[in-house]
Amino acid sequence: MSAEITFTLHPAELDFDLDALREKYHYERDKHIRKDGMEQYQRPTGDFSKYIDDPCVEPDFTREPLTDELEVVIGGGFGGLLAGARLREAGVKDIRMIERAGDFGGTCYWNRYPGVVRIPASISNGTYVLQ
Repeated sequence: MSAEITFTLHPAELDFDLDALREKYHYERDKHIRKDGMEQYQRPTGDFSKYIDDPCVEPDFTREPLTDELEVVIGGGFGGLLAGARLREAGVKDIRMIERAGDFGGTCYWNRYPGVVRIPASISNGTYVLQ
């Protein structure tokens, strides 16, 4: 079963006021943006420096640098993996996924919970249970 999707880019064809929607979006967004910006976050120094290291790879883990030319570079988290799959489907061949961690997964890679096992998504929608 396939559904036909029609996109429109001309504001006159929309059944809502695009400018009013943009104004509402900016109003709501501005309520949540902090004036201190990135300074609101704790720097990973001192007691927090351990969070920079990847506990799942050997100390001083490195990869050889690559210098080839590419069309697209994306991250190795869930969104990057999905984007990579869709780009391949669209015919893009030269894709590089860059991940700071020792493996792919993004947030799911970094957030490990001792005593908790992740059930594969094919079985249970990717939920977690106590071991």
